[in-house]
Amino acid sequence: MVCKSISALKILPVVVLALVAIGCTNIQPLPSYARSGDIVSMGVAGIKFQTDGMSTLTPWQVTVTLTDANSVVHNVKVLKTFRAFPDHTSNYTFGSLQRDPASGVRYADVEPFDGQWWVTLHLVDPADDSLLPLAVGTATMQISAAGVTDTYQDDGDMSAIPLEILAGTVDKAPYEFYQYVAYTQQRSLTIRPDSLVGVTKIGGLQIKLDYNPNAIMAGAPQIPHLVPISHDPHINIVQHTVDNGDGTHALIAMITNPMGFVPDASHGGDWKIGSSTFKDLGFAVLTADAAIWLYQTNYFLDLAESFYIDENGDKIPTVAPVLGLNF
Repeated sequence: MVCKSISALKILPVVVLALVAIGCTNIQPLPSYARSGDIVSMGVAGIKFQTDGMSTLTPWQVTVTLTDANSVVHNVKVLKTFRAFPDHTSNYTFGSLQRDPASGVRYADVEPFDGQWWVTLHLVDPADDSLLPLAVGTATMQISAAGVTDTYQDDGDMSAIPLEILAGTVDKAPYEFYQYVAYTQQRSLTIRPDSLVGVTKIGGLQIKLDYNPNAIMAGAPQIPHLVPISHDPHINIVQHTVDNGDGTHALIAMITNPMGFVPDASHGGDWKIGSSTFKDLGFAVLTADAAIWLYQTNYFLDLAESFYIDENGDKIPTVAPVLGLNF
């Protein structure tokens, strides 16, 4: 199992985060020792393997407690959640393409091109940011997260994560976790299918997203731009914006994969190398809108021009795109 490969990383610096993203729960935080007031990070779930691949895991969905060496239980502050992905040229990625759990090949039972959700923890009381009175010695952390399934994968148990507590305290300001800004999702619009019941393959998606250009912050160079939530390299996107001539603008995009989007192999689908899976059908629309939570006032999917297609390019009448917000 790939989870066991993490055991050698107990004391590596946090800068290796992007290299150890895996489709399961870690067995050690990084670093694996800390003082009260320190900041540590922990991989908690495969993005596609343990969540649906499209949802956002937010800090307020995660609860963490720490039981110290004196068996005293403390609440721990969750600073941030972020995603990390393996290198597309890595042995991990290449090995995951085997996709035959019965073969015994390393990484064979991992979702292809999967990454990992991480949480950044501040060892302070979340109620008032005060330092925790932690006993020196081996502590265990317990993590629970809404929306995460199969949290016990081989030796990745989120209910008993060891952390060595050192003597003393440290005054670390929360801004120190901004080193993860490149990994952190920003609030964005999302486009997902409303239902995939009875669908065996999707060839792609066309969208026409009408929007009020006055909603974009003044002076912002960004215009609405569609990106994949998934890390699958086989997804192709062609897009541009147009003026509708009625005071609104539109983002028009075509998303395809030459081999289509299919159910993943571990759930009975006919996944082959080059295909994407239904878990890769989530897309984000980035927009410089200061009041993006009011998206239903300023953004509209033109459903006559927004639809999924099959592998022959024909419209699939039973599936429709839905506009939402990632958190």
